[in-house]
Amino acid sequence: MKTRAVNLDFDTAPSVGHTYNGKLVEKYISTKSRILDIGCWTGQLFEAISQKRIKISGIDIDKKAVNQAKKKFPAGNWKVASAVKLPFENRSFDVVAFFDVIEHVPISSENKCINEVARVLKKNGILLLSTPADNIISKFSDPAYFLMGHRHYDKKDLYRYLKKNNFVIESSWQTGGIIYITYYLTQMIIKHLFKGSLPDNKLIDIYTKLAEKSFKKRNGILAHYIVARLRI
Repeated sequence: MKTRAVNLDFDTAPSVGHTYNGKLVEKYISTKSRILDIGCWTGQLFEAISQKRIKISGIDIDKKAVNQAKKKFPAGNWKVASAVKLPFENRSFDVVAFFDVIEHVPISSENKCINEVARVLKKNGILLLSTPADNIISKFSDPAYFLMGHRHYDKKDLYRYLKKNNFVIESSWQTGGIIYITYYLTQMIIKHLFKGSLPDNKLIDIYTKLAEKSFKKRNGILAHYIVARLRI
């Protein structure tokens, strides 16, 4: 897998998605929880979680991004590693966050990655997974789908990976309406073409709040979210 450049003006701050993911994680943790963030990048998910007394570990394949996470949150256990082979002992974590990562792992390694998650989760541990949905609108709103073969998934395939590795699906939904999609595309254009971030002003603040509201709706079209519990 190829790594991408770290844009320190953009990539180190939690996005609308990170904020949403952080609140989702908070529903399943306590101060004693041990959490693994797969694809941690520069630690935005941890920054978005209001409870900081948790024990968090994170992995990413990008060394520069992981180094940024170490600098920002030295109490965390940040490692350069792949989801295909997690550098942790069996039954180490209460919760594994696997947000927008499975589409980036090597082709045909999805089941292996889910098997690794099952290995490091404790009995009855929780997996929180998200990934782009396989529909026309989601694909056409994703430039990486055309430029890099960014994968999108049918929910049935995700269920198959999970059930094969002894997970029970507790809930699932789709997020991302039209307002969020336009917000996301605007971000990507500014980030990748102009190497910057959205400016700070009242209009952008309103736009961001509308995007957040759109993303929270569980009848979206952009991404799958699945909460699964390990049954062994």
